[in-house]
Amino acid sequence: MKKTELVLFVFVLMLMGYFAYKSTAQINKTSLGQQGTTNNILENKSIEEKYAEKNVEQNKIESLKQLEDDSEFKELLAEERKWKELLSTKLNPDQVDYYLKIRTEAEAEKLRDYEEFHRNHLDGEESKAKYKISQDYGPNEFKINQKYEKLLKEFLGDQAFLHYLTLRSQYNENLRSQYKNWRSDKVIDF
Repeated sequence: MKKTELVLFVFVLMLMGYFAYKSTAQINKTSLGQQGTTNNILENKSIEEKYAEKNVEQNKIESLKQLEDDSEFKELLAEERKWKELLSTKLNPDQVDYYLKIRTEAEAEKLRDYEEFHRNHLDGEESKAKYKISQDYGPNEFKINQKYEKLLKEFLGDQAFLHYLTLRSQYNENLRSQYKNWRSDKVIDF
């Protein structure tokens, strides 16, 4: 009796193993078939992402066109040109080129900081109560300016850097007196 029970038990185990194997193989076939569907979904998602990116680009172009028509933006561009012209008359060309290069880097870093700051503060509900969306600068703007001023000072040397700071202060003071509705975004901060 024990031998038949043992043989029967082994037979049942083998049957269970066989059915378990077969069901696993079936699951694998099903998941492979669905993987193609998943790939299609991912491909569709990438198409949707591409469409969204295209819309973002179109919005940027439209925003730039609107900015070009904006009189305040035109004033800022004009002041920017005047500042660059002043620098080019007071500093040598290598110094101006270096200044413009690191100023572009500084502006890009400030923009990244600004975007990250706003993105982080728009995530949670409780942060909305403490956060003012009208804040037009990132929390590290001052530090970023200091970092790039230090680079400029190292390149220009102490004497030329003091000359640059004097030029910038005088230019900003002229801006303040020139505009009746003076705003801080019209200041050359670096």
